[in-house]
Amino acid sequence: MRNKIMIIGGHGQVGQYITRALKGEALVLAGRSQEKITAFMKTNGIDCEIRILDIKDPDWTLLEDVKTLIVCVDQTDTKLIKYCNENGMVYMDITANSDFINHVLALDINQASVVLGIGLAPGITNLLAHELTKYLITPAEVQLHVILGMGDKHGDEAISWTLKQFTSPYIHKKYKKLKPFSMTSATRYKNKLLPTYNFNFVDQHMLNRRKDDVIYTTYFGFDVAFLSRFLHFMQKANMMHVFQWKWIQSAIRKTMKKPIIGSDMFMASAEAQGKILRVIGNDEARFTGLVAGEVAKVLVSSNLQPGCLFIEDVISLDQLSKNVGFKVLRKVK
Repeated sequence: MRNKIMIIGGHGQVGQYITRALKGEALVLAGRSQEKITAFMKTNGIDCEIRILDIKDPDWTLLEDVKTLIVCVDQTDTKLIKYCNENGMVYMDITANSDFINHVLALDINQASVVLGIGLAPGITNLLAHELTKYLITPAEVQLHVILGMGDKHGDEAISWTLKQFTSPYIHKKYKKLKPFSMTSATRYKNKLLPTYNFNFVDQHMLNRRKDDVIYTTYFGFDVAFLSRFLHFMQKANMMHVFQWKWIQSAIRKTMKKPIIGSDMFMASAEAQGKILRVIGNDEARFTGLVAGEVAKVLVSSNLQPGCLFIEDVISLDQLSKNVGFKVLRKVK
């Protein structure tokens, strides 16, 4: 009988918030290190089953009693999702990896409920865009802005993904083939106007799949404005390839793990036709975990329809802001 909730990586930087949110449920924590999972459970007073699982080569017998599978680690293929679909399970993934999400969206998901885009971008940006669109005169074009603080600490997988995007062109619904940091925009943070530039966050692609009369484009920048402008200059000078150099990547990783400038702020906004919805906070990883925890609660207490679902299919912006405790700054009149 499938009645358990398995969280792969539920003891990690983001996954721990999901595990705490689901404390008391029929939980199974899975991963490669029993020692790390046990230490996490002891520290947090959590009593649940542990299973040693390698997502690159999973033992499918360990999933035979699992109804809901939540994955908090990056994957390179979709075999877990295909398994969930074959067995009519519920699946949630917190990844922001655009390549992986696009692979999932290309699958024929007809038996499982697969929830994607849980975090800041995709996630909060999708909810902001979904809400803002209600106030717009169509056709319309919505700019999504993501500002990250250089003083925040970032994990290896997030850094590797970001560095890859610096040198990878992508396809946009309206603008077709784009190089990152080639299109210029700006957004306001408190009393400052911060520059932002186009970037391949998957939120825009998810949103553009669902609307024909609204175009969504995501722009990205840092709280330290000169760094954002420097990346734009690098793109204009056709020098972004230097981010493929190993020693450059190593230096950036060290800097982003032990930041010396900037703050730990983050901001996400949706803007169009003079209307703005905006969320500002600190410690992006913690915020992502709290958001994912609230979505996970809905997942295990609701009957979701089969197919690929996004965060707006599961929870509303108002419900999430109330439960997590963040404010949505609104200018919609």
